[in-house]
Amino acid sequence: MKTETTSTSVGIKRASAGATVYAYTKPVDGNISAGFNGYPGHGGIDYAVPDGTPVRAARDGVVKFAGDGSNHSWMTWLAGNCILIQHSDGMYTGYAHLSSVAVSAGNQVKQGQIIGYSGHTGYVTGPHLHFEMLPANPNFNNGYSGRIDPTPYIINAPYYSGGGTDTTPSTANNLKVYRVDDIQFINGIWQVKCDALAPTGFTWADNGIAAADIDEVDSNGNKTSDQVLQKGSYFVINPSNVRSVGNPLTGTGGLAWAQVGFAHGGYVWLRVNSRDNLLYGK
Repeated sequence: MKTETTSTSVGIKRASAGATVYAYTKPVDGNISAGFNGYPGHGGIDYAVPDGTPVRAARDGVVKFAGDGSNHSWMTWLAGNCILIQHSDGMYTGYAHLSSVAVSAGNQVKQGQIIGYSGHTGYVTGPHLHFEMLPANPNFNNGYSGRIDPTPYIINAPYYSGGGTDTTPSTANNLKVYRVDDIQFINGIWQVKCDALAPTGFTWADNGIAAADIDEVDSNGNKTSDQVLQKGSYFVINPSNVRSVGNPLTGTGGLAWAQVGFAHGGYVWLRVNSRDNLLYGK
């Protein structure tokens, strides 16, 4: 019997019972730069996406590994930071070269859930996501270290952001707009300086904001399509990347300073007095 489907705002077909028609969905919204066996022995699909792109679970499952691939015999050091998820059909999906992981071994994840962020760790020539599939009982002598071609599973599948709605709005939803007053490649990551948030004794190590934690917008707060930060451009801080805002300390002139924990840039001191003040100016 054919399942009746309806379309959501992001074009994902969903069954009336609420589950996606597609067993697997794309882990990122990006162009394929290298397919399965795109070069000899390549055992997955590479998506050309910039550092910090959210990577989503291709199907419900259980995280079997998350961390440095050198600590896992299947993934190896070549994968850099990586995640391996097992699904109800016995299949495994692997996500490699991540800048960071957002799940731990043993976690139950849902299709479309953010599990990490793309990067260029491990053996790579540039930032991208390597996505691969392994059957329940891989043949490690098949020429692809047990991997099978993911293409038949996801070639016509959508990018599913979870819950049937797009979690990346075209506008900043009234987030506070900041200006990029300087941008530098420091300690292996791109960082921005914003004079409105920076103390007088600014240092990149203590006060620089990782570019992966923010979104580029125009001066009116509308999210731009290219997401290319440069000096003089504008940005908002992505709320999902703010892990914590500490108790503020009052300094000279009555200004409040708080230690902010970011998903990608770690802890920095900024001129804020609360999470709401940082994001919305309340």
